[in-house]
Amino acid sequence: MDLPIEFLFRNKRSSCIVFIDSSASPCYVFAELIDADLIAEFGKEITVKTDFNQRLPKQDDYPALIEIRQIIFTAVKRLPDFVAAHHKIELLERRTPVFLSHHDS
Repeated sequence: MDLPIEFLFRNKRSSCIVFIDSSASPCYVFAELIDADLIAEFGKEITVKTDFNQRLPKQDDYPALIEIRQIIFTAVKRLPDFVAAHHKIELLERRTPVFLSHHDS
């Protein structure tokens, strides 16, 4: 589901459309930027990797990209769809049985 969000970056209000892929953990948030200045600096899409509680590092991180990823994550984590996806993953993780092999004893 595409969700519009607004965020403040460098004292300027910006917006993007996010898609939350919660099919696995870690979760990925894909943010399609709308602001032309941000697109020129970061490209059309920013990907945020998260464990639902915090933004996780990515190999292509650099200071400005880390900053905008964190701001987008902060805006997304309050969305009802994100909260629901988090609860769904938590339930699945609780229900997944852990099997011990004879090597684990």
